[in-house]
Amino acid sequence: MMSAAAMGATAFQKALGAIHALSHPVGALYDTHHGLTNAVFMPYVLAFNRPAIEDKIARLAAYLGLAPTFDAFLAWVLELRAEIGIPHTLAGLKVDDANST
Repeated sequence: MMSAAAMGATAFQKALGAIHALSHPVGALYDTHHGLTNAVFMPYVLAFNRPAIEDKIARLAAYLGLAPTFDAFLAWVLELRAEIGIPHTLAGLKVDDANST
């Protein structure tokens, strides 16, 4: 079991991407809901990774019926977050720097 758990932990750190890599420690320190934390991080990680993912995101935007651009998809994500009440920053999840030591 310990070996399987260690392999699972390695898989989480290696292949889930930046959104999860940021959300896991924030959730562990501040007891935030994982999916909600992912939603807060998503637009920031998309913007950071834009040079590497722009073409794929443009195709995704087209599949969603949006203009086939990265900017159209990012605007859609931000609008969806606002519509369903996802905070724009971690402060909206009551995350501060109290546990930063």
